Amino acid sequence: MGISTLDPSPSETSYIEDMESGTDIEHPLTRIWIHSKSLIVTDRQSGGASHPLVRQGTDLILARAKCQEGSILHKSLEKETWSSYMSAIRDWVRFSLQQQLSYLDANRNSLSTFLQWLNGEKASIGFIKTARFAISTIFSYIIGIRFGEYPLIKATLKALGKQSPEKPRKKRYADPEPVSNWLKQQQLLELNDKQLLQRLSVQFILLHAFRFADCERMKWTDIEIEDDSFTIRVPAKSDLTIMKETTITRNMTRKGA
Repeated sequence: MGISTLDPSPSETSYIEDMESGTDIEHPLTRIWIHSKSLIVTDRQSGGASHPLVRQGTDLILARAKCQEGSILHKSLEKETWSSYMSAIRDWVRFSLQQQLSYLDANRNSLSTFLQWLNGEKASIGFIKTARFAISTIFSYIIGIRFGEYPLIKATLKALGKQSPEKPRKKRYADPEPVSNWLKQQQLLELNDKQLLQRLSVQFILLHAFRFADCERMKWTDIEIEDDSFTIRVPAKSDLTIMKETTITRNMTRKGA
């Protein structure tokens, strides 16, 4: 049985107008006092999507577009796709609140700015493309235009896709000495110091949940030893021809390290 949808009530419409004017208001549902001109919504990584105003804005957009769960659009999408759509809508609401824009009104210029904003928030290019399609689709139910295919939007996506990806951060682990001391007591072949350190490096990686197949493919040339650390390169999950670096450092504040 489908879920019936209604446009926002007069009290909600008044609430939206008050939000855009920057006046002190109390929403009839949340009973939370806010002032839109000084509103701060946290970033994507720190859970801004759970902010009451973000949740409420998402619900209002879906109600206006008649695209809640149970709608034709919802039924036509896979569960993961619908989840991505909702993430994009929540980010759109948060972006609009931060920029003091109306999240119930979208156009090609605001969508272009939104996509660039997502890039600044470290969103992946894949999610940015999904967000473009989600906002365009949802708002096509409101304004009757799919502006996601406009040349401006395509140019924005093309430019974002060409940007150099941020250099991945190296994973850093704690001092391997306790593990090394334990492994030295195990039945190992007679090795010189360098070979022993290399063997212990591989064992340490295994103990930290790296895939055994990765270590089987490793060569000793994939290990660089320095005074206070050693770096191990293992194949990436997505492309075995790409080697990902993992640096293990000694804790210099630890006595005897």
